[in-house]
Amino acid sequence: MRVSLAICCCAFALFASCTKDATRKPFTYINVRFVEYDEYVFMETVEGNWDINTKVANLTGVGYQNQRFLLYLPNLRDTGFYPNPTISNCSYNDGIDFMPFKITGGFIRIARFDSVSVSGNFQISMQDDFNGAVIRTVVGEFGINTQ
Repeated sequence: MRVSLAICCCAFALFASCTKDATRKPFTYINVRFVEYDEYVFMETVEGNWDINTKVANLTGVGYQNQRFLLYLPNLRDTGFYPNPTISNCSYNDGIDFMPFKITGGFIRIARFDSVSVSGNFQISMQDDFNGAVIRTVVGEFGINTQ
């Protein structure tokens, strides 16, 4: 009985010390989907960087079916809408037959901006002519945390 009581007390002390100091930190993420689909694409790897000194944010996500999302935002100075997005700022390839070459409309909105993180959302229409001319719209949210 003493052994089980000692184990229980040690486990409680360990748990108490862990939960007391544990804080939830933001992380780098991307949620992206074609507007006509209900489910977001699962990205196996997501890497991002935000440098407040150079004012450059970038993010890359790669999905399990070779989907690729790219976000590159140079000269990022404040929250609000990123001006005049181009295909070099935001692009999504579905890994099969949608490989866009230009943005035809939409927006990238910066919702949060500080020294260690950037986050926002987007709705971008892109044109592809890989298998005939197609325009598709992607929507989603992103977050980049440098800590």
